[in-house]
Amino acid sequence: MDARATAVAHARGWFAGGSTHRRVVHQPWRTGLVALRRPPGLPALQRRGASGAGRVVVVRPGPAAEFASRRRRLRPRMDPLARIGRPAPDFALPDLAGSPHRLEAMCGRILVLVFWAADCTHSERANRALAVLRPGWGERVEVWWVASNPNESLDRLREAAHGEQIGPVLVDGDQAVAELYGAAATPHVFVIGADGALRYAGAPDDVALRTPTPTRAYLAQAVEALLAGREPDPAETPPFGCALVRGRRAGPSVGEVPDLG
Repeated sequence: MDARATAVAHARGWFAGGSTHRRVVHQPWRTGLVALRRPPGLPALQRRGASGAGRVVVVRPGPAAEFASRRRRLRPRMDPLARIGRPAPDFALPDLAGSPHRLEAMCGRILVLVFWAADCTHSERANRALAVLRPGWGERVEVWWVASNPNESLDRLREAAHGEQIGPVLVDGDQAVAELYGAAATPHVFVIGADGALRYAGAPDDVALRTPTPTRAYLAQAVEALLAGREPDPAETPPFGCALVRGRRAGPSVGEVPDLG
């Protein structure tokens, strides 16, 4: 196996061995192989025949299967309540100053939720694009940033929000809103129409590992479509960015969240 093929195999953590696929389990003191079945939709690593000299090649599924595979790998095992075309789940969160913000109060306006991290270059890039878009949207569109990473202190959130000139930043201390919406990365954006229904979910653009420069601005197109009375197309894309960390936030709270009952 050449160095590049080995790197690909280790990055994905899967090797081929006849009809059984084995995942590499990295541990501080050893590397073991655990026999597992390959999950459906996961790109398979298969050995070539004799002519391939044992090289490992990546066999990718079709576009639809790859989209589903990426979404499964990025999204945690949860059952989010948010669904395209259905009413967006209501919630209330405090901002960095402790003031509450409730989704229901935004009825009649388009709302963009941006799951954001203080130490994520992909979030910074998305915010630079938003800074250009927001003046054109005016008061017709509101943007809320949601901080769900438990490993970022409130002081760090305030510092980053000030530096990136964004706000309001809502603190999702127990990750309840991330669970509701199935947020898996930062940035992960959700566009809620003026009627209160979720109309777009996914990445702000088509930047990916092999596409460092955006060619499609999904978020901008979704908002413009809603402002023109049309449905966004596409309505859902796989998120790309920094993985959302799971766990409960430690440290002081920024304020009490009002009861939604």
